[in-house]
Amino acid sequence: MANQQRGNSAYGLDKQLADKALAKYDKQSEEEAKGWIEALTSHSIGDDFGLGLKSGVVLCDLANALDPSLKLKPTSSTMPFKQMENISA
Repeated sequence: MANQQRGNSAYGLDKQLADKALAKYDKQSEEEAKGWIEALTSHSIGDDFGLGLKSGVVLCDLANALDPSLKLKPTSSTMPFKQMENISA
């Protein structure tokens, strides 16, 4: 699925698995989840759902919206290890 969305080409078994995952992907559920997250966090996720959540900032803000006692402080960074800190927080 990620290969198809980002324009990378896959071959053989990788392509079969990507096609199978893409066939199972429910775009309507994605849109519902995106709308719910955007309503709670005031963040715009954008067209690519996975890319919009990748940094972890939106996920930290969502967790804070659901449980204010958490008081998570997300780090805005493009460095992968900083993004992983947001997601594992």
